Amino acid sequence: MNLATGRVIVARVMLASMAMVTCMQATPVHAQRVDPDVRALRAIIEKPETEIDLARAKLTIDRIIDPAVDIEGTLAKLDAMAATVKALAGPRAKSSEITRVLRSYLYDAGPWNNQQPFRYDLEGDPLGHSISGKLLATYLRTRKGNCVSMPTLFVLLAQKLGLEATFAASPGHVFVKYRDETGRWYNLETTSGGYPRKDESYQRDTPMTPQALKNGIYLRPLSRKESVAAVMIGVLLDHYTNTGRPERVIAIADVALEHYPSDINAMLRKGYAYYLLLRDFRKKYPRPSDAPIEGRLLFQALELNNRLWYEKAEALGWREPDAGADARYQEIVKAAKPN
Repeated sequence: MNLATGRVIVARVMLASMAMVTCMQATPVHAQRVDPDVRALRAIIEKPETEIDLARAKLTIDRIIDPAVDIEGTLAKLDAMAATVKALAGPRAKSSEITRVLRSYLYDAGPWNNQQPFRYDLEGDPLGHSISGKLLATYLRTRKGNCVSMPTLFVLLAQKLGLEATFAASPGHVFVKYRDETGRWYNLETTSGGYPRKDESYQRDTPMTPQALKNGIYLRPLSRKESVAAVMIGVLLDHYTNTGRPERVIAIADVALEHYPSDINAMLRKGYAYYLLLRDFRKKYPRPSDAPIEGRLLFQALELNNRLWYEKAEALGWREPDAGADARYQEIVKAAKPN
């Protein structure tokens, strides 16, 4: 899905619609708290930063998408995996040595993984669009993932091993940020073997503006709240977009943006949700002038909100991807060697 194609250019603005724009920019808090999904998300993201358990957060959000997700069973599996890595690394291993063992444990074939390493799903989901493929339980079962599930497993295991690791983003992509015992940060590309990649290679393959880098929307380590918002809630936003629930997308994007105001993906998904509402309106009223006055005001408010969220993203430095973006993305996941 290309969220950029959901942008509507607005030529006229009526003052009467501005009040409606204001009231539509966010779902009322009391209404959000009644929604079980929003309530579950707030229970996760409103905790103090140090109390957020990213593994439980990921599985709780995944379970909203797939009720068959076994949270406790999967947590036990993660604990067992971390224990195996710890044993392989040895009791006196440094942070960098544990990271090396973790990388090998996940991506090199050996007795520790029954000769079945984790791989990017190049055949079934080369562009990483599958919602199922972004779920942690699916990745653990199939050992085929994408740029959401793959860095997620690495980060969750790294944190259980006491490593300083988190998520970072480039346009349309998620990877791992890791800091070793010397205090040096590394980018680890889990979609192609967990090898380090330099910032410059991401800037080459997924171009980003200087403005975006200055505003910190790309290439920097995310906090736990930001990780929940951008990486985990982002999958839920994709799910509800794909299943035609734009109102729910807006309500959930509001939760993400409340705790991560520069969440580009939430802005784009919210803008696209307003596009979907506009599309539904046009099916009912091919000519907006045929709608009753309340409907015309609603139409203009939807147009303005659609434009607003794309403009907010652009103001932070986001730009629509060019024609070669998909090809460059596939090169990222095929490059299974360090730069």
